[in-house]
Amino acid sequence: AVVALLPGSKPVKLALGVPFFLAAADALREGRSGRVRFVLPVAPTVTLEELRAHADPQRNAFVRRFGWGHAQMTPLADAAGPSGSGAGSGSGSDGGGDGGDDG
Repeated sequence: AVVALLPGSKPVKLALGVPFFLAAADALREGRSGRVRFVLPVAPTVTLEELRAHADPQRNAFVRRFGWGHAQMTPLADAAGPSGSGAGSGSGSDGGGDGGDDG
């Protein structure tokens, strides 16, 4: 199954939306016995570094406050826009890098 995570594109929405959706992805992944792939499309105004910052507990107090884990995001090569940051994938807080569930 493929699940799209759509946290928004404005900084205020991303600050809460990115960690919330990644925590939700973790819960979905844990609750399913089959493989789940998560995709996080991004607006042209949002960089992969911004998404990483919103998922990082050292840079986003919401992650620490709500106890959400740290996530690792990597671009999908076949979906990247002209700037190279047109798409990213969220893995949940297990730190997997390809956006898919490793198990």
